[in-house]
Amino acid sequence: MKKIILTTAVFMQVFALLAQTTINKSPEKKKNVELSEVKNVIRLNLAEVFAQTVSIHYERMITDNVSISLGVIGKYNSTSSRSGFNSQYSKSEVTSGFGMMPEVRFYPIPNYFAPRGMYISGFYNYYSETFEEKAKEYDPNNTSVLVDAKGSINTTFSSIGGTLGWVFRIQNSFVIDLGFGLAFQNTQSPETYNYSTLSGTVISTRNSPNTNEASLKGVGRFSLGYAF
Repeated sequence: MKKIILTTAVFMQVFALLAQTTINKSPEKKKNVELSEVKNVIRLNLAEVFAQTVSIHYERMITDNVSISLGVIGKYNSTSSRSGFNSQYSKSEVTSGFGMMPEVRFYPIPNYFAPRGMYISGFYNYYSETFEEKAKEYDPNNTSVLVDAKGSINTTFSSIGGTLGWVFRIQNSFVIDLGFGLAFQNTQSPETYNYSTLSGTVISTRNSPNTNEASLKGVGRFSLGYAF
């Protein structure tokens, strides 16, 4: 009887050790240990790419649940056509812009190895955009003469808002970031702009294509990134 009890006890101890070894070497446990070491993320917002804008963000974890990030936004779009004030002549348009977006994120799920899982964020976005057009215009001093002319206008956008989103981590380093939210945006641009010759002589004054306004708008992000 004692041999049976002793054998059973030894078997249970060996089984317990094997089980503990299996748990420690399990893929999920190993994956979690790796995830806990990631503190930095670089992301590209693909939602902005469709608007011909590049939006790159760097995120840094400062605690287990809180991170700060800074985004840099740039845009350059050039087109040419034969439409506009004088359709028989070609016209070119250039839109360029630059902006910055600081953001603070909170990952509320404990022990989930952030940056990963659900997050709530607050952000401020400042963006400045310049529109420039070049075309043929009639000289006001001699309406039978066409001259090269251009007009440009600068518009600024500033917004503050928040998002609710989720970060997926694939193979520890690859990141998919989805988020939706609301922002209060203020848009400012001059009411008019001058259309001038290339030498600077004002030909005419035009109405601005944009107006000053404040509005509530929806925001969204679909970003791919790399965590390290």
